[in-house]
Amino acid sequence: MANDETEYRDDSHITEASYIDQSKVPSAIKKLSTWIRQKMYGKDVRESIARGIEKSGEISQNAVDVANDTASRQDDVDQSQKDFEDRYNNQISGNTDLNETIDLRRDSANNDFKTAKLRVDNIERSFVYNTQVSMSTATDNVKTALTEFKNTLNPNATKILLLQDLHFTKRTDMADGYQLAGPLALEHLGLAEQLIDSIDGVVINGDNVHGNEDKAITIKRNKQVVSNIRAVFGEIPTQITLGNHEDNSVFLKSQVLSLAELEEIYGGKTYSYHDYEASKLRVILLSGFENPETGGSSNYYRASFSVFAQDQLNWLANNALKVPDGYEVLIFNHSPFLGFFNNKPYSYMTNVNHDVLMSILMAFQNGLKTTVNGTNVDYPVSIDVDFSVQGAGTIIACIFGHEHRDVADIQMLNNIRGVQRGANIAVGAGRTIGTVSEHLVDVVEVDTTNKHIKLNRFGAGNSLEFDY
Repeated sequence: MANDETEYRDDSHITEASYIDQSKVPSAIKKLSTWIRQKMYGKDVRESIARGIEKSGEISQNAVDVANDTASRQDDVDQSQKDFEDRYNNQISGNTDLNETIDLRRDSANNDFKTAKLRVDNIERSFVYNTQVSMSTATDNVKTALTEFKNTLNPNATKILLLQDLHFTKRTDMADGYQLAGPLALEHLGLAEQLIDSIDGVVINGDNVHGNEDKAITIKRNKQVVSNIRAVFGEIPTQITLGNHEDNSVFLKSQVLSLAELEEIYGGKTYSYHDYEASKLRVILLSGFENPETGGSSNYYRASFSVFAQDQLNWLANNALKVPDGYEVLIFNHSPFLGFFNNKPYSYMTNVNHDVLMSILMAFQNGLKTTVNGTNVDYPVSIDVDFSVQGAGTIIACIFGHEHRDVADIQMLNNIRGVQRGANIAVGAGRTIGTVSEHLVDVVEVDTTNKHIKLNRFGAGNSLEFDY
């Protein structure tokens, strides 16, 4: 038979049970296989097959990248071991005093440790391994509760999964429960994966890592979170921003990540918007801790400053808030804007150009034309705003994290609603690891037809809903 002919010999149907463990099949692949089986038209079936091949290639390449990264780290370890052995042979073997032990306390970057053990412990923490997200560690009662929770979601609303304050870390010498709760962030992402067939989009609202490890490790922690978010949520619209912890400035001001380093990890600007056309909803995610370096460096550490600079505010006024006719806006930011919720318990936070931000939002709501100017000399702002042709707009609410607490009451400021919601990390009163209360996730259900919003809570705390 010629090579270009198809040889069909088996006319029997496939009747044997599938031997594939469905619990290990990524949700994105399950979705594509369902399309292949159920789509009526050949065009859609072919597209499903093509996407399946592309997704398999993506998974394969990710595996290759992890393997190459592991091999590269092993090469570094092997070289470090060889260097250490050579150094021992050349110096220590002929030395009977403590000089070389004392020398061990200083690393290659001239950072001093009080004891050799602390230096070795730091080296051990430097070995970072990729963690595969999974819900296999979730207890049966958590899995059951999640299934029941999915049944409560409003099928007529646009549903945005909100994850904030993950605080991923693997450092073990911490207090207040972070040493136990910090490593669970990726497992919580694995659990959230079970919701993807019930949601329309995802917002990751900052403090994605705890930022209390050496700079190289914190870079790796950020990369782990980002790569796992992309692996879990796949093609679902996912917006990610920064909090005040990703750059290390809260704990290690001598090892702070620059904005350029953070943007490289997060794939560019950390502010964005996404349109949900069916419900005429625009979700805007701001980056209140973008804090661009001024003059190549900055003392505006994210640990204590929230800075909105010219470029982001201009983007907000002349891009993000220029909405199509009939659209309503839902805004997220990691921390409350100046004036909301008293910024407790972080009253030391200095907010730069938040007044300019609020002026822009008020102009949008009222359909005004104006010019807004900032007063900070390091981050000067002057923006022409014109919503007079577009007309008065609707801001459904501004939703915040950062404070690790739920606030039961909506706060109105200049006719703008503020909503304060809690932290994913299982730290604090009422949070018990291994139970449903370990988790804290909101699915933000927006019903633009009936002008109603519900922050539907899974885990610790309560849901919150209101008309707008």
